[in-house]
Amino acid sequence: MHKSINQIKLSCGENVLIGKLNESKASKDLIELLPLSIKLTDLFGVKKYSLLPEYLSESGQQMHQFEVGDIAYWSPGPGIVIFYRQYKAMVDSGLYKVGRIESGIQLLRFEQFSALQIELI
Repeated sequence: MHKSINQIKLSCGENVLIGKLNESKASKDLIELLPLSIKLTDLFGVKKYSLLPEYLSESGQQMHQFEVGDIAYWSPGPGIVIFYRQYKAMVDSGLYKVGRIESGIQLLRFEQFSALQIELI
């Protein structure tokens, strides 16, 4: 059985992160918005957040915990969240995992990483 791989490139100038979106309805909705240019805001030194231009599907299981590298859709925003540092608190309600950063996650620790271009590769 062949599974589609929704690989994405997230870039800021010369800095590139590679990720993969899962097969959720929210991920498929996000793909429809690509390519996408977003402005990131750092939240608590743990995650980067940006508003999305449209709401995505809220079907699927909500997240209650995260791992470094998780990409999530925050439905009240609507927004996208990328977790780049671990902490022990539970995540906000309304988060749905849409994918994962596979390489380059450490780049998000730098404050100058504030604008991002997301595209399918």
